[in-house]
Amino acid sequence: MKHLKLLWTAIVFGVLPFSFTSCDDPWDWDYYDYYGDWYYDYNWYDDAFDYGTDELRLMANTLRGHWEGTMRNEYTDNTGHRVYVDMYVYFEFDQYNSRSLNGRGREIDTVGDESQELRFSWYIDPRSGDIHIRYDDSGYTFVLDSRGNSQTSGFSLTDDYFNGVMEGVNNDELIFFDCVRTTLAKPSQPWTTQRKASSATDSAKLKYTENLKFRSRK
Repeated sequence: MKHLKLLWTAIVFGVLPFSFTSCDDPWDWDYYDYYGDWYYDYNWYDDAFDYGTDELRLMANTLRGHWEGTMRNEYTDNTGHRVYVDMYVYFEFDQYNSRSLNGRGREIDTVGDESQELRFSWYIDPRSGDIHIRYDDSGYTFVLDSRGNSQTSGFSLTDDYFNGVMEGVNNDELIFFDCVRTTLAKPSQPWTTQRKASSATDSAKLKYTENLKFRSRK
């Protein structure tokens, strides 16, 4: 009996930070109450986080896989002007495990004979549903705003299409991308964001090709 009491105490205190709560979030999810210093101290990029809701896990499972298309990198050049280059892009997202809201990935940018491979870490913020990406070499971080619904903010993620905008957090760059899934594996249920998929019928997915020019982002 004493052993059972100690076990129950451990269970209660073990799950306390993740107790269910009610919230008026526009996503209308029933999710865990992510509060306290642990949220700010957690190593979101490197430590597997397995305490997401079914909706969040489905989102992470949908993101997992291989995506291919085009991207536009907008940035400020050495003269202080805003410029952009277009490149063909390939993304690969892997989860730390099938339940985690984070993981590792890589990006390959190509134009003609030039290419670069960029490794990154990513996570889905359990409070907002935003996707955060941090590149290994540059240390640049970007956010994909789940509530964004404009030409310069937001993203769409379905079984077959992934497009939107990566907004620089510790930099002033924007990355517009338009991709299709190139792997056969898909989640068993559809998952979509609030933002509607753009050019979803454009099977070629060659949206950003006006100024094809290679740029090193390392």
